[in-house]
Amino acid sequence: MRNRAKCKLCNSTIESEAIGDIVTCACGEITIWGGNQALLSCAKHYDNFLRVDEEGNIYPVKYCQSREEENPKDDNKENLPSINSIEEMLDTLNKMIESDKDLPQHALISPLNQYDLIRYMMLIHSLLAKITKNS
Repeated sequence: MRNRAKCKLCNSTIESEAIGDIVTCACGEITIWGGNQALLSCAKHYDNFLRVDEEGNIYPVKYCQSREEENPKDDNKENLPSINSIEEMLDTLNKMIESDKDLPQHALISPLNQYDLIRYMMLIHSLLAKITKNS
């Protein structure tokens, strides 16, 4: 299957032909990569993302909400559970690591998004601050 998509906003049809081939539509709404090996994609709003098959037929995609959409970040609070002890912080970090290890293979080789990076940095920062404070 070819890795092709169409943007509802700008009507661009795009195709990724190789694993490292990252292609974005004219308006920047949708992006695909991975060629026919991975069929990876991202979109500002997946309602505007359509898949295109070999014959040019267009299909809407089914998608799951991201964790950030399900639990929007409150700008006044860190997007982490309330953690009081170093042991709880280490336990939370281990759970996050185990959760990410269980991701499907295509997700494990996908580029890291900033939300994932930020959640780890926030937890590590909290852990180091707690250790420093207790020293």
